Amino acid sequence: MSIPNFCLGGATRKGHTVCLLIHHTWPGATVPFAWFPHRIISARVLSSGQRARVEQKGDRVWLHDLPEDWPDQYTPVIELTVEA
Repeated sequence: MSIPNFCLGGATRKGHTVCLLIHHTWPGATVPFAWFPHRIISARVLSSGQRARVEQKGDRVWLHDLPEDWPDQYTPVIELTVEA
């Protein structure tokens, strides 16, 4: 399983877990990204456990209901669980 480049930071993958590392700027309550080829089962902010609502249309993804402000004093990580 491959993961695309992520314009807000980096991404890592192990098994069915993809971690999005937000390096540059926190986008607010909705995080949009594209060219993601896998179906997302769930998403959460790793430091707080706060769940995100996932909207996915083809390879386009929107993660909703995230914190408005930078959620972590270090590098925020959004953990995605994806289908095989």
